[in-house]
Amino acid sequence: MSSNVYNPMGALIGKPYMKAADLDAIEEAGATDDSIERLSSEWVEDTRASIKWYAANNDHLMSIIETKVAGVVGTGINIQSRIKGEKEINQAIEEIIEIASEDENCEVTGRWHLNGAIRAMVAFAEKDGGFIVRHHYDKAWWIPYKFELVSMNMVDIKKTDTRSNTLNGIKKDKYGKIESVWIYTDESKTASEEVSAQELIYFSPVWISLEQYTAVSKLVAILPSIEKLDKYVSAELEAAIEKAKAGKYWKTALYDDIIKMAKDMVNTASTDETRRAASNEIKNIMKILANQGVKPHGLSAIPLSDDIVTERDTTDTIYPSLSKTTRNSASAATGQAGIITGQDPSDANYSAMKGVLGLTEINWAITFDDMKNRVIDKIMRKIISAAVMAGKLEIKDFWQNPRKYYKLEYMRVTGIDIEPSKTADANDKNIKNGLTTQREIARKRGRDIEEIIREKLEDEILEEIMRKEMRKEAGLKEEEEEDEKDN
Repeated sequence: MSSNVYNPMGALIGKPYMKAADLDAIEEAGATDDSIERLSSEWVEDTRASIKWYAANNDHLMSIIETKVAGVVGTGINIQSRIKGEKEINQAIEEIIEIASEDENCEVTGRWHLNGAIRAMVAFAEKDGGFIVRHHYDKAWWIPYKFELVSMNMVDIKKTDTRSNTLNGIKKDKYGKIESVWIYTDESKTASEEVSAQELIYFSPVWISLEQYTAVSKLVAILPSIEKLDKYVSAELEAAIEKAKAGKYWKTALYDDIIKMAKDMVNTASTDETRRAASNEIKNIMKILANQGVKPHGLSAIPLSDDIVTERDTTDTIYPSLSKTTRNSASAATGQAGIITGQDPSDANYSAMKGVLGLTEINWAITFDDMKNRVIDKIMRKIISAAVMAGKLEIKDFWQNPRKYYKLEYMRVTGIDIEPSKTADANDKNIKNGLTTQREIARKRGRDIEEIIREKLEDEILEEIMRKEMRKEAGLKEEEEEDEKDN
């Protein structure tokens, strides 16, 4: 992107983010319904450029966004089919979903595996205020459906037509429902096309106003703080460089002696000529002293009364407090705790960490649940339907009641355990008291209880087989035979 972008006031600025004055104006004015409804395309473009620049160059925003992505998606999403009494169909649907999740079958550009695409969705939602999923169909594909993940930055916000109720690239009906979106055809953003809402899933998690047209990131609120911190860091760094240049100097008592000598010579001089001679002599001595300094190899000798002094900064930096405040503000904008996003638990005890982690995990779960209901579930339904249409999934009565076969369970592997032993004890007590089940505990860990039971039984069977084989190799009798002999 060009370094010259338009700010809200219409003036060009020479860096890839907004002027502090403009950010202060936004902060003071606030986001009213009227201002949000009529966001200018220049304002939206400038805001997106600012967020994009800071998200890539500011350690606070990088850490906060990465933490949100990791928390919402975790190490991956395990999707299970949950149709009662249909074990074979469940297995077949899960196999289709697994195949469709691969990068060559998932996103139309081939950039992501399903888990990677979901992570990108979370990142787009935080940085850009949302994203768009576009549906694509092609009979030549093994499963004739793929989706395309589009950043909100690819919306042509310059498209505005009041006659058709189109503002900033988005057209709505009289009720406020999106009818179509103008999307750039490539990254160069030279041309765009109008795409019907029937081909899209438009996802924006937070709307400041019900009348809002254009999605904006929640991080816009903390741009002024980030800008001020950035300016402070730059100023402090420049000051530190200047102080470092000063180095050391020679503090000598000889200067006091020179001044006393000069006064004596001037006061005792009887004529103007002797005064001039005394003055010239003093100047020569001063020049010699002025040329004395700390050489690379040090001074050969200095009087005992002299000192080599290092210039010191007696003022303390306020960067830690500013940095912490900014981090907490940015974390709050994404619904997370500063302790979590900063990955620094040094100021918190176990109870505090447990509390903030619990609240943060609830926020992550809500974010994922919203994405699941509005985006991921719809994608899975299209995958299952397309697989049936292509003959890759055989379900005889599918078209009589498709919803019967859309019952999926999504298990996120996101558990963060501060003290596993305490958690295990709590789980055991909750099971005994009827407050939870093994299935619920397994689901929180991203596991299927049936798989766990199956794995345990397989391990027991494998252990029994190996025991018998090893006893046979050692020439020992079977344990049953030894028991009978003892009896």
